[in-house]
Amino acid sequence: MNRNYSLDFFRGLMAIFVAIGHYVYWNKSNTVPLSFILAVDFFFILSGYVLTGSILNKNSFNSFTFAKSRWLRLFPVYIVCVIASLILYYSIGIQHVKPRIGDIIKIISIGQMLPFNTGSEFLYVEPLTIAWSISAEFWIGIIFFPIIYYLHKNKNELCFVFLILSILIPFFIINNYSPDYLGVHYQKYSNLIFFGLLRGYMGYSLGALIFFITKNDNNNYKSSLLSLFQIVFLLLIILIYARNNYNRNDEYFSIFLFAIMIISLSFGKGIVYTLTNNWFGKWLGKISYPLYLSHPLFIEMNHQIFNDCFNILPLLIYFISIITFSVLIHIYIENKFLIYFKS
Repeated sequence: MNRNYSLDFFRGLMAIFVAIGHYVYWNKSNTVPLSFILAVDFFFILSGYVLTGSILNKNSFNSFTFAKSRWLRLFPVYIVCVIASLILYYSIGIQHVKPRIGDIIKIISIGQMLPFNTGSEFLYVEPLTIAWSISAEFWIGIIFFPIIYYLHKNKNELCFVFLILSILIPFFIINNYSPDYLGVHYQKYSNLIFFGLLRGYMGYSLGALIFFITKNDNNNYKSSLLSLFQIVFLLLIILIYARNNYNRNDEYFSIFLFAIMIISLSFGKGIVYTLTNNWFGKWLGKISYPLYLSHPLFIEMNHQIFNDCFNILPLLIYFISIITFSVLIHIYIENKFLIYFKS
């Protein structure tokens, strides 16, 4: 099956939205809508969709092998960004305390979403804190996908029920108990469960459900009909969430709009698909992960260099820096490791 570069395009676009949003809000401004935080839910849904398809197309499944492959996929870029950031923070004096063994274990395990206390005063600076989503993807995935594989192979009639419950339960918990709508990650639902884990689990489950929906569809839709769906739902997303004063209660429904958009693009037809399924979509997909993890480093660098981060020069330097760094990390770290591990 040919890769869907349209989905890669939107993954990269969402990563850029996060980079823009953090730059604005961490510089004490609110000139862009807070809805950039919803991009993370798009990542979860898309990962759930892609990974479900990947494991169910295999003739066999080994949970340990899957967990190892996910760690190897996520860790190289993650640790490079962590080391680069810590070098900067120690050199400029933001970070003073050295990590203890518990801190190191937490970093190596990508364990930001694991509820253990290291007993350390080590400051978890970016990208260690922004990696909550990476941690959620990793730890939810090594438990969630073996269950999906087993149900699909042995109890297929329970797959749909399991996924519906897996979507609705965290959705209703977040909807009723979230202290900040969908903008929750390190806030705790209970002593052992972060809201970020519930958010990731909900997204993964919705992505897996999308796979089953599209897998069992004969894809006889006309390109014109899919074009209409893609345009309508893209406009809905923009109209609802592209304002500074949007109703934050509407955040809860963004995941379903994202899901419908991904479904329409997954059929490989339609005007939005056609316009984004190209070399640029492929390129954006390649740099999306390193861009997401590395952008906090360059926000802090701009803080140290410029008094006003909203002039043309610091903005240009920021965007050129994150794009250049992401390309280099993809070529010399991410891609090298991917080729090595596949071999």
